[in-house]
Amino acid sequence: MVHNSTGFNNSDSIDDLTEHVILSALVRTLSTSLLSGLESRYSEENSGFCYDLVFNWIHSAKKDEFKNVAEYLTSNLSLVDRFNRYEIKDLIESDILPIIDEIILSKLMYAISVHSMDAETIISIVEKRKTSAWYDEYGHFYEGIYQVALMKQFEAKYTNSFHFTNAKEMWDAYTRDLYLMDQYYREFHLSYSKCLQSLHPLLDDTFKDLVDYVEKEYKNWYLDKLSSNWNKVIEEDLSTTGKITDISQQVDFYRDYVEQSKGKVFVIISDAMRYDVACELAKQLEIETNADITVNAVQSILPSITKFGMAALLPHKKIETVLS
Repeated sequence: MVHNSTGFNNSDSIDDLTEHVILSALVRTLSTSLLSGLESRYSEENSGFCYDLVFNWIHSAKKDEFKNVAEYLTSNLSLVDRFNRYEIKDLIESDILPIIDEIILSKLMYAISVHSMDAETIISIVEKRKTSAWYDEYGHFYEGIYQVALMKQFEAKYTNSFHFTNAKEMWDAYTRDLYLMDQYYREFHLSYSKCLQSLHPLLDDTFKDLVDYVEKEYKNWYLDKLSSNWNKVIEEDLSTTGKITDISQQVDFYRDYVEQSKGKVFVIISDAMRYDVACELAKQLEIETNADITVNAVQSILPSITKFGMAALLPHKKIETVLS
């Protein structure tokens, strides 16, 4: 019965049978050239049955048991060295073995570090792997890489764009879409912190190299060039009036948002919330409440510290700082 279903007829060993079934399942999703030299250990003719058997196993409550078997098989047949010789495109269709996800991730991170893969290709690969049976285990790595790809797209779009000539123009650009780089950076580090809670020796060091890449992109390019441009366009306004012309002010919050309201107004204050977080929260509220949500930005009172900001939100006719 076993022979008729799986094509296995090599020995009486359960280990040999297990190896045969898994390799036969692999043939269903990989080119046979990737298993060159192992032809006697699998059955291409019975690969359909073996694939269905393994598919049901890795999508069952006994998935962890399969993982132990897969790790043994991977080590016994030196599959890491074997699969590492091939490209991502050769492995992308298979999710039988968890090691395939690790190899794909490792190759993705290396490609990013040496600038050998464009952002669109990276995003396409990550989207494809979301259907992998092992995505939950490696999802934080994929999500981190996805955010890096978005950062690469952002850089390609705005490489020579931080040359604003006035503060209002730059303010509008940031609140419209330049803030997205801050969001990608934050999401990347959220993914990275979650990756640190798991142990994947093949990926950990490479992911740390990816962190260095992200820090350079964010700090040395984005923050450096953006802040340099911002400092230039606000210099004259701040030196003459202490505020930026044509931009809403925090000190006018009560007058503009509370006093003019005809109904009840609930004000929830979150100290030092990032603008990109506020935009993300707005999208979430819009989805969960089916309400109309808008996000507005105002220039903080200077110095932008809590005790000054709290006072600026209160109703007043005049605000001044008394030095004691």
